[in-house]
Amino acid sequence: MKSFLNYLLIVLCCFMFQTRGSAQSKSDSISTTWVKYLIVNDSNQLLLRYDNAYKAWELEGVGYEGPITFKSLTDSMAAYLGFTYDSLRLGGLFTYQKPNRYRVTVKPFYVLHFSGYTNGKCFADTARTKWFSLTEAKQLIPFPTMVLVIDQLLKYPKTFWGAAFEEYNYTDLKAVKWRVIEPFYRLAN
Repeated sequence: MKSFLNYLLIVLCCFMFQTRGSAQSKSDSISTTWVKYLIVNDSNQLLLRYDNAYKAWELEGVGYEGPITFKSLTDSMAAYLGFTYDSLRLGGLFTYQKPNRYRVTVKPFYVLHFSGYTNGKCFADTARTKWFSLTEAKQLIPFPTMVLVIDQLLKYPKTFWGAAFEEYNYTDLKAVKWRVIEPFYRLAN
């Protein structure tokens, strides 16, 4: 026990020394959290949403900021799009980096099972929200790491995954640059 306390003291001292000596501001140390949703229906289709900023189809995503729980954020997203769901699980926690940037984006990926439309017939925004087969979705999504994550979560649905990626150059979606920094690893079964 004494050796563990000594070790803990050394780690704490090193941390204090590093944080005092750095020129890092508070805003430099904030990472963005962007929640992504893999929404599946009974026909094994994936829900994609057209992103006007990127001019591309992708999984639904919501920026996370402020005092809100992940469940409340998910409920708000579903209500906004006009659907209900009957299951929700955290499929993975992934980090995204860009070259020469200190910040990272943390992306929890949730898997939801669609149970119905709130109005009984369609999404609130039918022009930008549509169902696609897995094959179609993978062809439409221009972000290589998102396709990797979709494959991993659907192939191993009972495992909670982690990984780290570098992905950038979104101005030309045909030339997105990416690499795997840390390959998929199990966080829990």
